[in-house]
Amino acid sequence: MIDVVILSNGPGEVTTWVYPFVRAISDRKELLWRISVVLSPCSHASGREAEIAEGFPGVARVLRADRFWDFLLWGKTPGWDWYERGVVVFLGGDQFFTVAIGRRLGYKTVIYAEWAARWVDWVDRFALRYPGIKAGNKGVVIGDLMADIPDRVPISGNYVVFLPGSKAMKLRQGVPLVLGVADRLAAIYSDLEFYIALAPTLTPQELASYGGTLAGECLIAPRGTAVKIYQHFPATDLFLGAKLCVTTVGANTAQLAALAVPMIVLVPTNQWDVMRAWDGLGGILSNLPAIGRGISTLINRAVVHQIKKRGRFLSWANIYANQPIVPEYIEYLTPEIVTAYIQDLLDHPPQLDRLRQDLEKFFPRSQAGAKLVQTIEQLLNS
Repeated sequence: MIDVVILSNGPGEVTTWVYPFVRAISDRKELLWRISVVLSPCSHASGREAEIAEGFPGVARVLRADRFWDFLLWGKTPGWDWYERGVVVFLGGDQFFTVAIGRRLGYKTVIYAEWAARWVDWVDRFALRYPGIKAGNKGVVIGDLMADIPDRVPISGNYVVFLPGSKAMKLRQGVPLVLGVADRLAAIYSDLEFYIALAPTLTPQELASYGGTLAGECLIAPRGTAVKIYQHFPATDLFLGAKLCVTTVGANTAQLAALAVPMIVLVPTNQWDVMRAWDGLGGILSNLPAIGRGISTLINRAVVHQIKKRGRFLSWANIYANQPIVPEYIEYLTPEIVTAYIQDLLDHPPQLDRLRQDLEKFFPRSQAGAKLVQTIEQLLNS
């Protein structure tokens, strides 16, 4: 038996890195691997990461973030035992924690490097997202875990999918915005249906607290339009059948790109003080009482100004391609403005087809999870 200890932290890493990896392990029935997920503290965490990970196939146990430091510093766990052989796999957090945990347990170490490989001399193997990451002779290119998405049969229908996000700072603006858009699109296209792909860290009741009225499995917009809440994770079948997805920035943009689903990306600047999740000093100052709102407004204005000035991208689709494949709208947004953007695409199917073709060209589907499993097998057998 082999212990596979997965180090992760936030909702994006758990759902888009951990999930493809454990799914790939579960597909290999002959592997006698016990999966343990260890969560480190994260300023972007929702608090439901442990619950989500516990529901993944093959996960035997999860160490919650509030017990992380006791484990890292003193080796304390809730009565866990350890096999003689094992591997610690970095899938989110601080790469150094992988080294520390590996030394504590006497296990091999593997780091999934999305942008950079650190602690190269102390790590046994690096699984690289792309060839340009420097890891000496310890690097193996596996591709993008966020693009490792299982095949599904698309849901049939004529519908648009909204992805307003998972964090409160996005939902406060995003939910009222997309509900207003749904009302306006329903008045234009009588046969068009609407879905919200619910983030796995949310419940329908929590979603409804940001706008609309919950009625069964639907969120009712102010003018009466029903928006179906899709709760299955991952929502691959929903995305594949969509005419268009309307999303905010985040891991969803990488997954939609891998599925070649047309999308537009919204970054509302209507409330400059909402974004307060910066790391480091900026995050501390933004959350100070009394003055935090003003500081966050200044920071966010400066950041958006630099993004526009330097022509930088915010969606993973455009970041990876280093060119504007999908439309990004970083501006003051109203339901009327967003509806016009969507209508321009829906009324011109060739634009949607071109967008889909561009995504297919730049973002081939990945088997990164299976390649990560193979990398670990080779390391354990070496």
